[in-house]
Amino acid sequence: GGDQDLKSGMPGKIIEIFVKPGDVVKANKPLIIMEAMKMENEMRTSRDVKIKEIIVKQGASVESGAIMIKFEDP
Repeated sequence: GGDQDLKSGMPGKIIEIFVKPGDVVKANKPLIIMEAMKMENEMRTSRDVKIKEIIVKQGASVESGAIMIKFEDP
């Protein structure tokens, strides 16, 4: 949505991160793949954003509601 953060909707493990700080990402482009409940979920943004900070690391486990990426307006 219009949030400035990408948050985990459920507990899971970060499989792949497609962006780095400073990247400008167009709406609906993949940001992260997270494995949850034995399924891989591709996380996307619903609007154009600039990546401000990446909180998680590849291979890390995250809890539900954890902030994974912080955005700012491009």
